[in-house]
Amino acid sequence: MKTDNLVLRSGKFWRESYGDKGTAWYSPEDDGEACEWSALEMIMEEIPGASEDRAVVLDAAHLDGGVLEYAAKAFRADREVVLAAVSNQDARFESIFDRGDDPETDGGATLRLAATKLRADKGVVLAAVHHDCLALKYAARELRADKDVVLAALHDPYCSPDKVLEHAAPELRADREVVVAAANKGGYVLKGTFKADKAVVLAAVAACHDGSALAHASDALKADKEVVLAAVARNGAALAHASAALKEDVEVVRAALRSQTQPRRGVSDMSDGYPDSALRHAGRAPRADKPLVLEAVGKLGSALEHASEELKADREVVHAAIHESVGVYTPHALQHAAPELRADKELALAAIRRSGYDLQWAGAVLRADKDVVLTAFGTDCGHMLEHAAPALRADKGIVLAALRAASCSPLKFAAPALQADKEVVLVGVAQWGDVLEHASPELRRDRDVVLAAVNRHGTAIKWAALEFRADKDVACLAIRRGGNHARGFVSRALDADTDVLLEILVSLQAAPRPARERTSERDRGREG
Repeated sequence: MKTDNLVLRSGKFWRESYGDKGTAWYSPEDDGEACEWSALEMIMEEIPGASEDRAVVLDAAHLDGGVLEYAAKAFRADREVVLAAVSNQDARFESIFDRGDDPETDGGATLRLAATKLRADKGVVLAAVHHDCLALKYAARELRADKDVVLAALHDPYCSPDKVLEHAAPELRADREVVVAAANKGGYVLKGTFKADKAVVLAAVAACHDGSALAHASDALKADKEVVLAAVARNGAALAHASAALKEDVEVVRAALRSQTQPRRGVSDMSDGYPDSALRHAGRAPRADKPLVLEAVGKLGSALEHASEELKADREVVHAAIHESVGVYTPHALQHAAPELRADKELALAAIRRSGYDLQWAGAVLRADKDVVLTAFGTDCGHMLEHAAPALRADKGIVLAALRAASCSPLKFAAPALQADKEVVLVGVAQWGDVLEHASPELRRDRDVVLAAVNRHGTAIKWAALEFRADKDVACLAIRRGGNHARGFVSRALDADTDVLLEILVSLQAAPRPARERTSERDRGREG
């Protein structure tokens, strides 16, 4: 056996997978798709003598610490091999989030495979925790009580501080230097006397990305302005955990508001962490502070919900909520304005031009105004016909405009006379076949209407009169347009009809198929 050849072969497998650090190998019979097996496992099990060849094992250990699992057990006591393995153990895991309690996949598991004497070797353990903080779990008891080792574990950039302290000796869990280091990592839950230790709490709130650290501080520190300002500067949602007195402090609320992230378009703005949540947790005085509220609604219009009643009736504030949202608009600002401002046509039109959904919050007089309602439809919100005044829901021109602007079925909100108007229904089913559901019974028995609906969406046959389910022409068209989804609504009496069967076969051939399972030669060999 030539060691150099084996080293070359092992390197070849890794370079063909993920470069210098990978977990799978490629084979031609799999069309370039990565197989499930580890390259290390294959090399150690299938190349004769590889698992006992020190040069090969050491070469592999520099690529992936998992080699200890497949190499001869003697190498678990070889300090050079183990050092190489624990220094590259992170290559075994795709992500810090994949780590669990299973010894086969648990973080730091490479050190678990080392001999007992090496798990008590400070140099080996320091290398292990430097690359994976969870290796501390497998260190000897005396090293879990060694401050240098525990602090090194806490310096792992992917460190989970609570997990590290869980495996540290009890005396180190009470050591202030260690706890401060843990608090600086973020995600550390304050415990015991450290809840009242200002230095520890300041470190914890400054590192906590979601603002929750302040919740675990003592009441005295929740009322400490320096601590609370540090917390809200990291995340404004931390204001929820501040004392009642500091929630009334305009400076604190403004700091919380300014730290919060702008939500993306289409993302709900009602959860903690968005600009209006700071105002939600603010006291009465900040909610009535006009400059502060103007700043809040200028970032997100729906923050108006948390303003004082006086400011909800302030035209300048409401105008800012509608017009001055930076980069995003959510259809809630008009909802929270005072009734007299929701009846203001200029303000309502400004809101509705941004989102037709705001029609529902406009005053009753404006919902009877054709210009206002047509403006709502102009933002692809034809279904807002639901909120138009009854007189407009009986207006043929308005209903036709709604049908042309909708991606669903506003016909259900139209007056009954228009649901029985063939021209109206034909326009509706041409846009959306399921509009047929809300047509009058007479039109659901009209062949022209049914064919138009089924031609748009094959499944619309389910809303047609029952006799059409047994109509061969309608059934064939439904299957052609709706495939197997429409087939379930076709009468069983047509199951033996040649034309219908042909349409079914064509639709089945056109349907997407699940990816074919592949069996490699390695699988077939194992099965054999």
